[in-house]
Amino acid sequence: MSNDVVCRLHSGRPTRRPVLYLLEIAAALLSVLALRDAILHGALPLIEALSAAILWIAVFVSVYFPSPKG
Repeated sequence: MSNDVVCRLHSGRPTRRPVLYLLEIAAALLSVLALRDAILHGALPLIEALSAAILWIAVFVSVYFPSPKG
């Protein structure tokens, strides 16, 4: 099962799920920015971290619970 999840998150095939690919990139970028602000005592790292966590939850939910194909 985990191999299937890793294959779904593989960035080599972004054309099959372009929204998931962009969501993953946005979550990774926001995670890096939140970590940077937390280390450098930036403005609001908690809001960035919370936003990144919500995006990562959305990525994992869409991978583990894909919508049924109609």
